[in-house]
Amino acid sequence: MARVYLTHFHPDHVFGNQGFDAGKITAPEGVITGLKDLGNSFSDAMYYIARDWMRGTEVVLPSTAVIEGIEDIGGRRLRLMPRAGHTSSDLAIYDEISGLLIAGDLAFLDRAPTTPHADIATWTTTLGELNSIDCNRLVPGHGPAETGKRAIAQTRDWLLAIRDVIERCFNEGLDMTEAMAAPLPAGLQQIALARYEFTRSVMHLYPKLESAKLPSVGGREK
Repeated sequence: MARVYLTHFHPDHVFGNQGFDAGKITAPEGVITGLKDLGNSFSDAMYYIARDWMRGTEVVLPSTAVIEGIEDIGGRRLRLMPRAGHTSSDLAIYDEISGLLIAGDLAFLDRAPTTPHADIATWTTTLGELNSIDCNRLVPGHGPAETGKRAIAQTRDWLLAIRDVIERCFNEGLDMTEAMAAPLPAGLQQIALARYEFTRSVMHLYPKLESAKLPSVGGREK
């Protein structure tokens, strides 16, 4: 084993890294910070859900931080790209020799993207950068690997669509429960977990809209 890269701090992508040599684990500084701040809370929540299936699982922090640049390792020439959007700190990796692009959760394919720590504007900008890479194969964080870039297009379309639906609901004065029932564009309804993730995204994004657009209590400036 040459290196273990963590693409972001969500538990489905980092728990289990204790199965590897801790000295080989690396991630962007923001991912390390995210694990320090949220790792134990993620662990507690997973123990509550999975019970004994989580026994022995621990949060292991990376030993080194990834920086932007090229790393020649394990017979590969890897372009390391710390970015953001899905979370405050994400990592994409491009193997310049094989043409393989590992997008992490910056790209989802045939599965609705999750947004608990998302910044949609930043995320769509990052997707534009990934789309410019001439890759032979793309590995999304969720969904099958592909020879095209359908994951990038589908993720971008989803994010822009739910942003528009949620903002329209907010501007019409709908509460969160009403917004959750809003219809999705026809082209996105068949994506796996579409309704479930849209409902979660309303819960994630409505408070941000309220904070940005509603006056503070008492009329005082924020």
